Amino acid sequence: GSKATEPAFLAQFEGLTAGIGLVKNRAPSGNEIQAITGATITSQAVLNGVNQALDAADLLQEAR
Repeated sequence: GSKATEPAFLAQFEGLTAGIGLVKNRAPSGNEIQAITGATITSQAVLNGVNQALDAADLLQEAR
């Protein structure tokens, strides 16, 4: 799970929008990221946090 803080993993999120999906055994496409091998739970936890943050940012933008 320590790879979740590495730039290569985090860079996958750049340019994606809320509702990002997670893939394990194939290359990501569209609005997806590749899970860290052997750390699917960590990958999913980080993904959940990112999706929640993007949802919150969208709500704040709508409130303006």
